[in-house]
Amino acid sequence: EKYDYNFSFGANQMANRFLKVIAAMAGINDVVNTEPPTLKSQLVTTHTARRSAATNLRLQGASLKTIADLGGWKNIQVLQLYLRASGLESAKIAGDLDFFK
Repeated sequence: EKYDYNFSFGANQMANRFLKVIAAMAGINDVVNTEPPTLKSQLVTTHTARRSAATNLRLQGASLKTIADLGGWKNIQVLQLYLRASGLESAKIAGDLDFFK
């Protein structure tokens, strides 16, 4: 009754465990300066995967609408908060302009 018979919360926890294993196998093993120091692979979650996917799609030129549709965002403004590429995106766009060539 505590979860109204909705047990989907366990699926996310299991996915996060698998993501950590996959990240370690992929060599994402830099040490992050936390207390105590932690391997980056141990910090990967479904949330960071979703955020990274959105950022990388944007850097590859995908429209905000496409990213929102793929990632399940209903609001473009919320999606823009997730994107971590504002400086990188600006540099990439500027690099593609004839003015900077």
